[in-house]
Amino acid sequence: MTKETLQELLYKRQLDKVFKQKVTKVRRKIRKAMRIPIFNRTAYQKAILLDVGKMYEDMLDYLILKQCEFNNESEYLAQVALYLDFERVSHDHSVRLTYEVGSIEKVIILILKQHEYLDFKERIFNN
Repeated sequence: MTKETLQELLYKRQLDKVFKQKVTKVRRKIRKAMRIPIFNRTAYQKAILLDVGKMYEDMLDYLILKQCEFNNESEYLAQVALYLDFERVSHDHSVRLTYEVGSIEKVIILILKQHEYLDFKERIFNN
């Protein structure tokens, strides 16, 4: 293993550690707000907590903020919808981004595709 690949591996591991910490903070905040038990969760509650692990990192950062407060499920869903509206406006998404519990992957794919498109467009017009 070369020195560069070892450094890249350690950097990736550190990034994964930071991502896991963010996921843990958001899950804890959701569990506290919605009073989700540690054991004996319903399928719906499990789906909400699993979606957190699949979220875009910027979305996790937004949900960690102290200004982003929610005390129940409807307020949590409203905060996620608000973030998606910010994303749609700031990155010129042509479709409305809507979140349904259990289908965060579809929304994340749309976000990443739009970011790739904007990066590609910038590279074309700046050269």
